[in-house]
Amino acid sequence: MKSKFEKFGFALIKTEEIPDADGTLYTTEHKCSGATLCFLKRDDENTTFAISFRTPPKDDTGVFHIIEHSVLCGSRKYPVKEPFVELLKGSLNTFLNALTYEDRTVYPISSRCEKDFLNLTDVYLDAVFHPRMLTDENVFLQEGWHYEYDESSDTLSYNGVVYNEMCGAYSTPEEVAENELRANLFPSTVYCRDSGGNPDFIPELTYEQLKEAHRTYYHPSNSTIFLDGNVNLDTTLPLIASYLNEYNRIDINVTFPAQPPVSSETKTVEFEPGGDPLARVLFGYVYSSPETKNQDYALSVLDSTIAQTNESALKRAMLESGLCEDLITSVYRARQTQYTIEVIGVKEEDIPLVAKTLEETIRKIAADGIDKERIEAIINNDEFRQKELSGGSTPKGVLNALAAFSFLNFGYSPKDALTYSDDIEFARKMVNGDYYNQLLLSATVDNPHKACVVMLPKENLEQERAAKKRELLSKIRQSLSDTELEAIKKKQEALRISQAEPDSPEACATLPKLALSDIKPKIKPRETKCAERLGAQILTHDINSGDITYLTLCFDAGDLSEDEILEVSILSSLLKNLPTKLRGANALQNDIKSKLGALTFSLRSFPLSDGSGSCRLVFSASASALSRSKENIPRLLSEILLSTDFTKTDVIEKTLIQIRSEMDEALTADSLGFALTRVTASLTAAGRITELTTGYTAYKKLTELAHNVKASAELLSKSLPALLSRLITKERLTVSLASGEDLALTDAILAFVPSEKDATRVGGIAENEQNNTSLSPKAPLPRKAMKINHAISIPARVCYAVSGALSKDLGENVGALRVARSILSYEYLWNEVRVKGGAYGTGFIVRKTGEIGFYSYRDPSPIASLKAFSGADAFLREIAKSGEDLTKFIIGAWGEYDIITTPKSEAAQALYDYMTGWTDEDERALVDGLLSTTPTTLLRLADIIEKAMSHPSVCVIGDKATLSALPEPKEIDAVL
Repeated sequence: MKSKFEKFGFALIKTEEIPDADGTLYTTEHKCSGATLCFLKRDDENTTFAISFRTPPKDDTGVFHIIEHSVLCGSRKYPVKEPFVELLKGSLNTFLNALTYEDRTVYPISSRCEKDFLNLTDVYLDAVFHPRMLTDENVFLQEGWHYEYDESSDTLSYNGVVYNEMCGAYSTPEEVAENELRANLFPSTVYCRDSGGNPDFIPELTYEQLKEAHRTYYHPSNSTIFLDGNVNLDTTLPLIASYLNEYNRIDINVTFPAQPPVSSETKTVEFEPGGDPLARVLFGYVYSSPETKNQDYALSVLDSTIAQTNESALKRAMLESGLCEDLITSVYRARQTQYTIEVIGVKEEDIPLVAKTLEETIRKIAADGIDKERIEAIINNDEFRQKELSGGSTPKGVLNALAAFSFLNFGYSPKDALTYSDDIEFARKMVNGDYYNQLLLSATVDNPHKACVVMLPKENLEQERAAKKRELLSKIRQSLSDTELEAIKKKQEALRISQAEPDSPEACATLPKLALSDIKPKIKPRETKCAERLGAQILTHDINSGDITYLTLCFDAGDLSEDEILEVSILSSLLKNLPTKLRGANALQNDIKSKLGALTFSLRSFPLSDGSGSCRLVFSASASALSRSKENIPRLLSEILLSTDFTKTDVIEKTLIQIRSEMDEALTADSLGFALTRVTASLTAAGRITELTTGYTAYKKLTELAHNVKASAELLSKSLPALLSRLITKERLTVSLASGEDLALTDAILAFVPSEKDATRVGGIAENEQNNTSLSPKAPLPRKAMKINHAISIPARVCYAVSGALSKDLGENVGALRVARSILSYEYLWNEVRVKGGAYGTGFIVRKTGEIGFYSYRDPSPIASLKAFSGADAFLREIAKSGEDLTKFIIGAWGEYDIITTPKSEAAQALYDYMTGWTDEDERALVDGLLSTTPTTLLRLADIIEKAMSHPSVCVIGDKATLSALPEPKEIDAVL
């Protein structure tokens, strides 16, 4: 291996086996440029490339965030305006993005196709080292910020993708609070700055400053490259070296000194509440650094032990004090590790008591001794999660790269970032003794390095800020000379012309391309067996889940009323947090953490794939465990489902307030999700279920319940056991088992689930005591036809727009509509809504259950976006008639379809397909339709979209001033 690196100009510095990553880590240095290159060789067909630059911000203008966006807007070798988008259109990537951290900027890609992997690597390397932004100011104006002059009103405004993105971020109290806390904890380091950019300061950044920052920090000597998987070094290393060889090593000397301990005065920051006008208090502590990673992990274990659930010592004591509605904590590792305790829902007059009570509580917990059984359980559960290797939608190679950069950025070994067994060993060894008690004190109340931020609610704050911004822009306008104004108008016009001008054929020809032959279509048969035992349906999926068992119980809930749907959703949050007739909640939670990988309860809707808009509604219990512990699944499920004690109304009260508080935050942090749910509720039964449980309707209902919480809790303590008893029967049950047939486990489940005719008491209510007027089990829940034109006013600086409809014409067109999604999202909407309109995000949605629609995200002009949505079908016809080759769109659509899976995700998909009625034949038809899309197909799809979207449901969420300008008819709700 050494000779291979040497051949391409890299000196091999170190070779290390990384058992926890199942690979070998090679650390090298490029001799000419000084770039560090790490290669984690492991058996993974999905190969990863990532390059990271140390980027220390000097102010809050977001210069490195804007550079991150801008370098992906064309380069020396690829002089098109949006190579990043072109790659999204026609790549088989499994990951393609760029990330700005507080102290580094990272560009990761991954793919299972070697040709695609090399193409992506080449484009990214040319982008970061030779971006078009250095010679074209329009890139900065588009991605960063620019003035827009309105001739009719003689006024100025700000626009720009990053500017609007950060306006959205700063609309959430969490973002403002975290930035203020960090600024007070790290006043003399780069971490006191917002690398993303504060929208109040972004307009201070100049184009020259942007270019200078790139010239200073985007040099190989300031970079680290990470490769992961079965990378072909014979093709990859010479490609990387071809860029690095252009540079000579320089002494750039970017370091990140630790912040000496500070104890700042309490700072007060105002925010506009979306719901109840209550304060929040944040306590931040700086504890350690990467060289003490074992201690960092122990701190995360400690945090999970004392603050993860309502029964955890710290959280329970603070809730019982009556001073707050909730308490959340976090452990965040950068140059130094930050531990944050956030006390939420505090009355202003109680603020002085919060710090005193928190300190007294922490000292009492340490004096009494921390629950060692809970510590062991947390460690066991963490060990399970490491073995599960389920990184969600992010490929393992990308996670490895991001972890390695977090250590390499400060000169520490990447091996430590990729190794977890020593952390677990250390944490487990320290259980016996006084270590965790002392850790709690030294990390918090006895820590000399700390800060406190008080967030005070203020009504109409965003209106005041908007007025101040208008006043500032008015002063700027009045101060402009005719020459200066003319210069702004010329820049604005030049930007518009640049955005509208298509790339030349010669520029487009430079982009690397894949061929349809690079696609290797494989459709794995859904090997699901269905049998009936004792009235229940038993599904077994032939999935290689290794040493882990995945089990889900689905109890049909199609007979629930709308009020009961919300109640069962609340029930799902309460289970595990209430005591049982056998023991207290804390002992129960310890047992779950120690014996299982996961245990969750939820109300789930499965939309039928026939386009009817109907769905199956179930109450589900999902569990996972190592094979040696799987017998604990039925034991724990039986205890929870059959003997939970609902008489603890104080627990129900706390949970109601917390759910409502979480939704209050989500309304500004995930406004797009609320808008999507609101629209989907008018289209499908599944959407209506989501609206009733987590949407705006649920938010309003939970607000009512929380405002009269004692009475609500009393009613729920009586209704929930009856609901649970009604649902938990064999006749309603479908068992989904991912690891193949397991009669012993199945029989253990069926042994405790009662039949409807049984007299066994469930949840404290005998079955024959209920007035059960249920529909027949497993009957689909029909949709309610309705149409929405809704606007929801929230304290925000940008908007979120969604327009959608249900089409019964999808059928055999589902696969081809994925191609249309690629065209409309990246060819049409990207240009109209993001590039020209300045919205941070936009896209076309198509679901195989019949829903189609459009959305914009962090959007300054939703009215223009809604207008753009209505032109999508016409654009699709233009593409169809233009004769443009559809190959790249087909490849891009295939790349989004052929995602990386894990046993956990395969198990979830197998259950979803069964419940929705999606078959192997449907899957083959989807694939065939996708791969055989033609211009004629697009014309048919344009007609389908036009027909469906002729009377769409629309929801816009944002500031009231913008919403008031929406076209009629509309209904505006104000969240105050």
